[in-house]
Amino acid sequence: MSHDWVILHGGALGDLCLTIQLALRLPGVRERGVLRVVSRTCLGDLSTCSPRVERYSSDALGLHALFDRGGGVALPPRLREIIAGRWVLSTIGGPDHAVCNRLVAGGAAGVWELDPAPRPGSARHAIDQWAAQLAAAGLVLPPCARGRELRCALHVPDALRAAGRALALAAAGGGLATRGARPVIALHPGSGGRRKCWPVDRFAAVASLLRARLGAVVVWLIGPAEMEQWPADTIGALDREGGVIASPEADELAALLAGVDVLVCNDSGPGHLAALLGTPTVSIFGPSDARVWRPRGARSVVVAGAELERPDWGIAAEQVADCVAAVLSQAAPPFSHSVVEASAGRGCATSTVPSQEQPACLSAPPES
Repeated sequence: MSHDWVILHGGALGDLCLTIQLALRLPGVRERGVLRVVSRTCLGDLSTCSPRVERYSSDALGLHALFDRGGGVALPPRLREIIAGRWVLSTIGGPDHAVCNRLVAGGAAGVWELDPAPRPGSARHAIDQWAAQLAAAGLVLPPCARGRELRCALHVPDALRAAGRALALAAAGGGLATRGARPVIALHPGSGGRRKCWPVDRFAAVASLLRARLGAVVVWLIGPAEMEQWPADTIGALDREGGVIASPEADELAALLAGVDVLVCNDSGPGHLAALLGTPTVSIFGPSDARVWRPRGARSVVVAGAELERPDWGIAAEQVADCVAAVLSQAAPPFSHSVVEASAGRGCATSTVPSQEQPACLSAPPES
């Protein structure tokens, strides 16, 4: 039996994308072709993707009413309309289940609560930890009985990818002459926290290598935090290195990430959004645990630093460029999530994550 689902989420872009990747395996999501997401974070317009993602602002819907434990605040009519008769996967509840009770009272067919905080000391990927929570609560997660390929990305239409590619080429100052076979690569040297950022001069070295080796068209994706904190001459230097797309709107960001051939980034929200859109990624990890937080995509590779006391975490620009070339040259098998440990050696020797860490297909929720 298939079900109609609504996701309630209160976190940032990266966590939201991972939650959607988990939700793509919920029964009914792909069959019905739609996933409704209520969040404070905007993903951009993904309404033409399959499944279609319909995103609603948690503020506009009055999601705060769910936290009224006294019951004196009625759920807003639009929120009731969205949850009525649908199954809800919520990451905003607490141990007292007050939000769950309010959702059921508001007409939800059923509610599954998820604590998004990873288990201390666990090396399992966040999606797998969340899937285990659902299984423990009764949402059974058996292996795929029919051997169906596990899918973790949306199907993105060609029109959206073409629009994003045109955006990248315009930023790089390229016209029809740059379209051909030259790869278009976006570099995102920012992150939600400075401690997760590989040095920007190392990103610039990667850009130079990609242009020299692959003839790549390089564009820089710079977020609001970097625009505020970085010196103007740093951003100006990047602009001269390939063109900067600064503080893009959510729709532009989604299109850009869908349209480039590879995204090179730190541990950041855009890396997870790119993986959700099926775009190959090379992510550079330092203090974050890549086993838990890496982007989960069919062609997502992580370069993990082994010398965290060094500013560059012991990661060489040549190694990152090698990984980009490897991702471009090979169609990796589904779920070949590779983590490359930085070392003195060159190359992109990868170690594939064991298959038992891969998420399983979800069975239908039990009848209430």
